[in-house]
Amino acid sequence: MKQYRNTIAVSLGFFVLSALSLSAIPLIEVKERSPGVIAVAAVFWGGLLLGLALFFLASAKFRKYRNRAYERRLLQRQPLPGALTFRAAPSSLVLYLILAAGVVCVVTDLIWHWAPGTVMFPILTVTLTAFVLHCFLDGRDYRAFAKMKEGMKNGRK
Repeated sequence: MKQYRNTIAVSLGFFVLSALSLSAIPLIEVKERSPGVIAVAAVFWGGLLLGLALFFLASAKFRKYRNRAYERRLLQRQPLPGALTFRAAPSSLVLYLILAAGVVCVVTDLIWHWAPGTVMFPILTVTLTAFVLHCFLDGRDYRAFAKMKEGMKNGRK
């Protein structure tokens, strides 16, 4: 369980690093094949790919624990992936508001071009970070992990 938590934390760190790299775009000189562009692209794609690889690795290792939670009826199976499900927890509601505001800003900017890049890249960063956190906090593995952790505190294994 501790190994799963640590792997997920590192995976989340890579995803956030990938999202934060978008904020660096207004600070660099954007020319074809400039070192700044290559560095930002490498951090973005590297963080995204490493985050996904670690997430899938942790999920595969955690699957037996999640299945045990289903068998013990500690957790209900969901027909949809965690990214498409929503919870009413206060932390999740804050993420949904941030995510919705970010999507509205991005879509309206794509239509009306109201914001300069120095404004849009931080908005993209926050929106992407909120989406990644939503996927983690509302995912099947996290819910199973939380239920199992709660069960261990109550004396069940």
